[in-house]
Amino acid sequence: MTSPAGSISLAQEYLRVTLANSARFRTWTDTIESEQGALAKIHHEALPPAANNAAQHTVAELETYRPYAIVSTDQEAEGFSVVRDAMGSWKESGKLTLELCEDVPSNLLANLFEARLLFKNTVGVIIDEMRALADQAGKLNFTGIVLAGGPWFSSEDVASGQGVFQWIDLSVVW
Repeated sequence: MTSPAGSISLAQEYLRVTLANSARFRTWTDTIESEQGALAKIHHEALPPAANNAAQHTVAELETYRPYAIVSTDQEAEGFSVVRDAMGSWKESGKLTLELCEDVPSNLLANLFEARLLFKNTVGVIIDEMRALADQAGKLNFTGIVLAGGPWFSSEDVASGQGVFQWIDLSVVW
C-alpha cells in the first residue's frame, strides 16, 4: 500500500489514526488490543480488491471486513483547499468522508429499528471520543462532523449477494 504523503492524503491518514484511537471503535471492530489492528479496519478510499481479481467481493469476504470504516476526501465540494491570509501564512482545510459499516446482528434482523438505534449509539460514542482526541499530536484536528446520510440498510437485492448490513456516512470538516 502506498504511504500517505502531502496535505490531502495526510489529512485522511490523521483521521484514520484518530478513529483507530477511539476505544469504542476498537471495541466495535474487535481490535481492542492494538492500534494497528484498528487501522487494518479503516481503509483509504474503498475496501481492498476482491480475492482472485473477482469483480465483486463474496458475502464471506464482506463479512470478514465488517465492521469497517472507509476514509476518503469529499468528492462533492471543498474536499481540500489551501489559502494564504493577509499575514502570508498558509491555511489548509477540507472535508473528508467517513463511512462506517457493519453487519446487522442476526438477533436483530426482525427488529431493524433497534439495530439502527444501537448503530447510531455506537457511532455517537465514536464521534464523542474522536472529539476528545482531535487536539492531540498525530490526530486530525477537525472542526466539525456532520451526518451526511444514513444509517441505511442493504436492500433485499443487495443483501442476497452481500449480506444484511447497515452503514452511515459522516462528513468530517478540518
